[in-house]
Amino acid sequence: SIGTLPQTLKVGGRDWRIRTDFRDILKIFEAMNDRELEHEEKIYTIELCSGANLDFDRMGRFEGAYANKSTLPDGFINSFPSLMIGYVQKHYPDKVIKKIIRKSYGYYIKLSKPDPVELRFSKTGDYLREANKNEDDEQ
Repeated sequence: SIGTLPQTLKVGGRDWRIRTDFRDILKIFEAMNDRELEHEEKIYTIELCSGANLDFDRMGRFEGAYANKSTLPDGFINSFPSLMIGYVQKHYPDKVIKKIIRKSYGYYIKLSKPDPVELRFSKTGDYLREANKNEDDEQ
């Protein structure tokens, strides 16, 4: 209804409880409209209960997802192009996606350790190539 804010966010068919003071959201909106702040200062992060982080730009577009000490939810991962996710599952069945970053060419993905693998995919999910170590590893 009008005048109430959501208590949960549905991702991949699963409800995730929102744990924040909504006054913080007003501060975010103020910062997003501040012309003196750089682009990097206008990215906002949602921390999931699992400890994974999702980054969005000021327009609400996905920028990146990071799961350093946890895993990204399956429902979230499955929202990306199926070609990309299928490629990772087929060629790296023992690895876990730890990072996904939206890039101009498509997506950069970093897979779990040991021996982390860094991959590039097009916007439609076609495999492009293995990335050079830390070539796209920026937040």
